[in-house]
Amino acid sequence: MTIVPLTMSGSESTTPGKHAVVSRMKNKLIRLAGLVGWGALAILIVGAILETGARLRFGRPLPDVLPDRETLFRYPANGISYYWFADGPQGRRRPMPFRTNALGLRDDPVAPKIPGEFRILMLGDSFTAGMAIERMEDTIPRQLQAMLRQRLGTSAITVMNGGLGNSAPYQQYALLRRIADATRPDMVILQLYLSNDLSDTLSRMDLHLRAYNPRNFIRRVSFARVASSPGGDAYMVLATQSAAWCHLATLLDMDVPEIYARVICRVPYSGVRPLPPVPPTPHRFWALEVNLKAWYPLLELAYNTLVADVANIQEYCADHQIRMAGFAIPCVYSVDPDRWNQDLPEDIRREREPGKDAITGDLLLERRGIPHVSLYHAISGRGNGGKLYHYYDMHLNEEGARFTADVLADFLTGEVLRDAGMTPESPPRPGNASAKEGGTGHDGKGPAGEI
Repeated sequence: MTIVPLTMSGSESTTPGKHAVVSRMKNKLIRLAGLVGWGALAILIVGAILETGARLRFGRPLPDVLPDRETLFRYPANGISYYWFADGPQGRRRPMPFRTNALGLRDDPVAPKIPGEFRILMLGDSFTAGMAIERMEDTIPRQLQAMLRQRLGTSAITVMNGGLGNSAPYQQYALLRRIADATRPDMVILQLYLSNDLSDTLSRMDLHLRAYNPRNFIRRVSFARVASSPGGDAYMVLATQSAAWCHLATLLDMDVPEIYARVICRVPYSGVRPLPPVPPTPHRFWALEVNLKAWYPLLELAYNTLVADVANIQEYCADHQIRMAGFAIPCVYSVDPDRWNQDLPEDIRREREPGKDAITGDLLLERRGIPHVSLYHAISGRGNGGKLYHYYDMHLNEEGARFTADVLADFLTGEVLRDAGMTPESPPRPGNASAKEGGTGHDGKGPAGEI
């Protein structure tokens, strides 16, 4: 009898070898995971050291604005934002913090509307928001509220601050649509500042006026890229909380959103366009570009686009039975002849007309049939217009905000609110007759003429 030895099949004979290979692979993966873990830990430790050192050296950062898909940027909700205020010797800058409510407005929390309450929502840029004004009580909206309550003899009138620094009417239109249901305004007051509005209007088309700072333009365009890109909002929330990252951006001569925009545009299929090149700009003073006697085509494009954006706000208000009024704030150089003559070179003055910026804003409101008051005429009639502005910062100071609120209160109680049934117990004071005479802009005349 032949005994056939039992043999293992091929699969069975190689089992120990497979186990060895799997074991080696597991060991490698464990070592790799360990290296990754230790590497991540080392990065966290180094990052924590850098962040601690940066905070000790530079302080805790605060976000001035965050990206937003609709308004391009916004103040953080229920938080603290800040504005870089230029004052002191040689215009030294310092952060000026301010609190925001749940809607991201520099205002108190919005309470439920009570029966008989008349609400005014002020839309505008940094002048309305009150940048360069420390206390909320000293801002234009808050002072206007106090004046209207006193003159109308009622506390059932509320003025809400919808100002967003560095914004243009197309952004203010988006903000209005967002907060209208929560604020329920009976009236909207639109504040224009053409020294910024025209260039800001062009930025959404990746264009800007010749005299404007390329850095500011790139920052706005970067915000547009970040706001529309995946993860942009999360990046900004984290990055603006990091002193080390903010300082890195400074060292790179970039803003925090610009770093993200320049990186993400190189990621395939991100859908983010590269930042546009910025051609060299002529040596011009940006605030007075609107005051040029002879406008160039880009200025005309900006103006026509701005008119369309204001029309959108006007049509929204009409559709929702919201009254509307407006006013334009002049640049300090337009209302301060001394600074016009002393600070500006002769070639700058020769090509420009003082007051054309504000008068152009008044004419825009007139063209759209929006009731308005001429702040330019009011300040010019008062005299010493430069004392209403911070010298280096060029925003209205507390006195300027008070004067503006006074002009608006006279205008509203004398015309607009009377038509709305908010009749004051006594006639308006005659203190700003010059403002009302030129305020409605019916003659459409001024040193600049119509654009």
